[in-house]
Amino acid sequence: MSRASVIFVVFLLSIGVSMTGCSDGKEEPASKTRQTAPAAVLPHVMTTFAQELAVVGEAPKKAAAGAVVPLIVRVKNTSEQIWPAKGVSPDDVENRVRLGAYWVSAQGKQLPEEGYALLTEDLRPGESAELALEIKAPDARGVHVLHVSMLQEAVAWFSSKGAEGLDIPMMIE
Repeated sequence: MSRASVIFVVFLLSIGVSMTGCSDGKEEPASKTRQTAPAAVLPHVMTTFAQELAVVGEAPKKAAAGAVVPLIVRVKNTSEQIWPAKGVSPDDVENRVRLGAYWVSAQGKQLPEEGYALLTEDLRPGESAELALEIKAPDARGVHVLHVSMLQEAVAWFSSKGAEGLDIPMMIE
């Protein structure tokens, strides 16, 4: 017998011993021998996008070009679904819900500057939270609108699905 054949036979025998060697011949019911982990509850894709948003305090009316604009927004989950704070991807992003904002120019064009605030925990229907958001003001001077809405990562902005967003006109100087 060749050396490779001997190694192969030893390998097969070791598998057979490991499968039967620990058994005392008595079989336990499957419910006692197989422990299964509870199924993970994964964040769902929202089917209703309902929100109430309000600025806490007074919304800024002007900002310097390129400056960071701070904003505290009270968000309320007016849907019948839980807003998950964590997502399903390895980095907890996909399908999580968070607050977002972006600028819209006087010509109606969405600008690249965006800002976000994370939920610290899942938000159940009827619950509210205050989230601190910071966003860089556009470099272009003039009147711009800061559009604020909840969004579900990799799904949609709530305002694009019919929920009323918060639009804050601001003079950028």
